[in-house]
Amino acid sequence: MPYVHFTGEDRLYVGPVDNNGYRRTSHGEDVMIGDDFSLAHKKLTGNIGIGYMTQSYQDSRFSTAHTFAFKGRLNWRPTDKTKASLYTDKSFYPTTLAGASSELYSGVGAFVEHKLTPVLSLNLRGIYDHSDFRGISRKDNDYDTSVGLSYALSPHTYLATDLRNEKRFSNAAGASFNRNEIFVQLGVYY
Repeated sequence: MPYVHFTGEDRLYVGPVDNNGYRRTSHGEDVMIGDDFSLAHKKLTGNIGIGYMTQSYQDSRFSTAHTFAFKGRLNWRPTDKTKASLYTDKSFYPTTLAGASSELYSGVGAFVEHKLTPVLSLNLRGIYDHSDFRGISRKDNDYDTSVGLSYALSPHTYLATDLRNEKRFSNAAGASFNRNEIFVQLGVYY
């Protein structure tokens, strides 16, 4: 189903300036046209959108940020036991880095879940994103991969574990990293 989407946003901060002396309050707008679709007897669903985004800042040291925008998601269910998703996004995010008005984020990711048994699932995830900080020369490239298991304790509760590796390659001194993390989660479905 085709759509037109318009968003207006005001980011208001509690204090008049941040720790670096910048007035971070801003106003943003984006317009997007796109389509939600379903193919192959609903085994393949998704959406895609393209548009334009702007963000203007109260602080006159920051120029108005604007860019072409896109987003998309593709969901594939090849069997009753397996589902996979692929997505992409481009957005402005706030930042408090000195001299930067915002973070222009572009990312792509994939997620696969496969039921090993009726109560045990294997999860795989991979994400790549690029961040360009407006107003300064910093650029980050982040990679995030994980593998995990999820066990249904009951129809409404689950226990999950996740082994994750996150890497950042940045042109800013001291901002690059490589870390491994283990997550354990107890959750409730409602």
